[in-house]
Amino acid sequence: MLNPYQKKRLKIVKTDFKKTNDKPNIISVFEHFDSNNQPLRRSGKATMVCCPFHGEQHPSLALYEDTDSYFCFACGAKGDSFNYIMQMANIDFTEAIEYAKDNKLYD
Repeated sequence: MLNPYQKKRLKIVKTDFKKTNDKPNIISVFEHFDSNNQPLRRSGKATMVCCPFHGEQHPSLALYEDTDSYFCFACGAKGDSFNYIMQMANIDFTEAIEYAKDNKLYD
């Protein structure tokens, strides 16, 4: 059962999420967290990069701009822009929405 504070916060987040009505650009999100400045390589609909969730030398993480999602063919990590922010910053969903707004990750 949610307490009144949690309900109020959830209502605010839902309102903020409806206002944005879209997800942050996955390429912008990846570049924001990429400390190595690795090159982005287009391959069909995807942009291939090295996965930050496991050590590797060859790109296996596919970033899909049309759906703002990602998938790693090596470790199986997958999700959307918010999942990526949540995993990289170690925060929850509501904080990920605020993080994306604060860091101007929307197009």
